Parts: sequence; structure tokens; C-alpha cells
Amino acid sequence: MRLLLLDSPPGVEQFAEWLSGADGFEILTARDVQTAVKTLVDEEVEAVILSVSFSERGTDITTILDYCEPGNPSVLLVLEHLGDLDEFGVATNDTVEDFVIKPLTAEMLWARLGLIRRRRNNILLPRQALLAALPDLMFRISRDGTYIDYHFPSPEQAYVPGKELEGARIADVMPPDVAKAFLDMIQEVLEVREARLLEYDLPSVDGLHAYEARIVPSGAAEVLTIVRDVTERKRMDKELRAAAEVKQAFSSAVVKAQEAERQQLSRELHDGVGQILLVHRMDAEWLANQAEPAPLREAAESLCSSLDNTLETIRNLAMDLRPPAIDDLGIGSALETLVQNIGRRSGIDCQVEIQIDATPLDSDISVTLYRIAQEALANAIRHSRCRNIKVSLSLGQENLELQVRDDGIGFDPLRTSAATCMGLVSMRERAELVDGRVTIESGANQGTCVKVSVPVRPI
Repeated sequence: MRLLLLDSPPGVEQFAEWLSGADGFEILTARDVQTAVKTLVDEEVEAVILSVSFSERGTDITTILDYCEPGNPSVLLVLEHLGDLDEFGVATNDTVEDFVIKPLTAEMLWARLGLIRRRRNNILLPRQALLAALPDLMFRISRDGTYIDYHFPSPEQAYVPGKELEGARIADVMPPDVAKAFLDMIQEVLEVREARLLEYDLPSVDGLHAYEARIVPSGAAEVLTIVRDVTERKRMDKELRAAAEVKQAFSSAVVKAQEAERQQLSRELHDGVGQILLVHRMDAEWLANQAEPAPLREAAESLCSSLDNTLETIRNLAMDLRPPAIDDLGIGSALETLVQNIGRRSGIDCQVEIQIDATPLDSDISVTLYRIAQEALANAIRHSRCRNIKVSLSLGQENLELQVRDDGIGFDPLRTSAATCMGLVSMRERAELVDGRVTIESGANQGTCVKVSVPVRPI
């Protein structure tokens, strides 16, 4: 332990003699207050034995204590009598860790230093190590904005040097707008007795830096402020948001291009191929009515039946690609047709409940809801082994709410992965493109409910 002895020359000699037989002490001395202060600043002193006999002026004792922090170094005050505590103004000084009253013996001194050493090893040093490991700046600040104490992990992180903070106020150090925000927040924290978070910017040699200050009450009239430089995090967040926006814009463009192609292909199937097949169907029917003998008529009738099946297939393909009802009659009518068709094809009892009026909605939202319902219904038919499916569409205060519920075997949504559940991923991505969200509620033998919520955007 590096120990600074501050006493009259006879006292220093006596202390040095007593400590000469003790292991683990490196003795430093000082002749006057200036030398003592320089030693405290320049050397890593762990403990100070400060005798009131070191100086006849109480202000000198106070000056030395001003260069000590609580526990760093530990201060053992040596008094002539108990009244010295008040006479030298150290009765309420937080930096004084312990005191002894003369006359002293070597055993008494060793016992006191032993207590200080154990206290440092068990409490102070671990606490200092913890502070050193934290990347944050810490300040104790009084109600009026005066800095009481501070901790910097490194001097480079400080907005101003630590010595300039001693006794200074926030308004003396910070820009006016930041100082006002701090003072207002300190008053609020002390009033409500709850932590608050303050974000602010400060200029630096390499540009503007962003900070977050967590302010918590510490006593009746002071706060503890933990400050972190979040410039790099803010920069990365901004880059991630920009990348996400680019990705979303690209995905939106891809989806719109796909929907445009589907709409065009649906129209070509319905208006082009469908009309051609319909003409052929009429010709085949005419031929069946005119054909003789019977084998030729039966062949014509078989052709009519085959063309009917082909026309049905073309209509279903056109509906799956882009049902005209979305654009002509709205999402409600399109969902009713979708559910009826799927119920007819699958044999599952499918019900639909539409609780919105026929007000036209934004095309992107209508298509999104339709595609998600289409995917959810397909998943229920393929995987759930359900007997009943219900689709509902309702209007909340600000959002459209779509639900697709089945009574099947269910699954654990938390144990699914993107690789095995591309349909769920696709539904979520589609909803995000219109600022919506998809939630899945399911469990073993509890069925599955796909819930979609998107903000209303009328045309």
C-alpha cells in the first residue's frame, strides 16, 4: 500500500519508525501543503495519514482533503483531541474514512491501517474495478445543477476536464439548450422520484456526438446521472433503417410488379383464352346437335364436357391470379368468393363474415389482405386436418382486422423456422409492406388463428 504521511517532522519520524517493521507499505512524505497536493495529483496514493499537526491553519487541512475523493485515497485523520473534528471543519467531510486521537501506539496504528486495507480490498477496490469496467460517464449533481462528483472511464471521454467540473454548474459547462434540458429533467426526477432518460447532442472535434443520460434520484436533493456516448449506435441504427427502407421499397416494387403481371395474365386467361374456349364450346355443342350417327354425336358431347372442364379450370386460374372482384366490388366481395370456392373444392365447411361496408380501399391493402387470406386458407387445408374454417373481416378504430381461424391440429409458432414456413414469412412480409402486422395463435390440438391488422387507407 502506498502511504502518504502528513505530520510534523517528529510525527513523521515516529510513524516511519512504527511502519518500518510492517510489510507491504511504501512510505511517501511531504514537507508542506503544496508538496502534499502535488503528490496526491501525481502519485497513485492509496492511503493518507493526515495529522492536524501538519499545519496550524485549518484551511491547509481542508485544501488537502479537497484533493481526495471518498476512498481514493483512504484518509486516516490523526487528532490531538476530539474537538479538532469541528475546529478543522472535517466532521462532515466525506473523504475522511477514519480518525484516531493521540496519544498513539504502533499497535493502534497497525490496527487502523489493517482495517483500512481490508476495507479497500473487500469494498473499495471491487467498487473501483466495477466503475473502471463501465464505459459510461457518471455524475452526482445537486438540485441546482452543481456538480458534486464525477467518474470518467478515460479523460478523452469528458466534454470538459474533470477539474473544471469541481464546484461548477451545468449552465457553466453545457450549451444553454442542453443545460436547460438537464435542469428541467433533474427537477422532474427529484419531484416524481423516478428515473428519466435525456437525449442530447454536443459538439466535438470530430463532429456532433449524441448522448443518452439516465438520471435517477440519489438522496433528497441530488441525482446520479449516467451518460453514454451513443453516436456510433445512432449511426448504425440510421444505416440499418436506411437499408430496411431500401429493402422494403424493393420488396414493395417486386410485389407490385408481380400483382401487375398476375392481373394482366388473369385478364388474358379470362378475356383471351377463356373467350376462345367458349367459342369452341359453342361450336362443339352445335356439332353435337347436328351430328349423326350416334357415335359421332357422343364424341361431340364428350368434347363439350371436356371444354366445360377446361373453361372451369381457366376461370379458377384467373380468379387465383387476380379476382376481378377486388377491383370491381372490393375486398369483402373478393373474400366471400374466395372462401366459397375453397369450401367447394376442399369439402371443408368454410364460413365468411364481412363487417365492413363497400367503401373502396387502397388497392395495395386490398390485395395484401386477399393474398394473406389465400395463403392462410391454403395452409389450413394442407396441414391442419381441420373440419371448419372461418374468415372474418372487420373495421376497428384505425385498422382493418382480418382473421382466418380453423379447428385443426395446430402447431407451435415458436418452433417454426423461415426455412420450413415460407408461407408464414410471406404473410408477415406482405403485411409489413402496408405498415401492418401478422400474429399467429396456435397450439397442439387447439387450432390456428391467423390475425392480420393493417391501417385503413381509403381511396
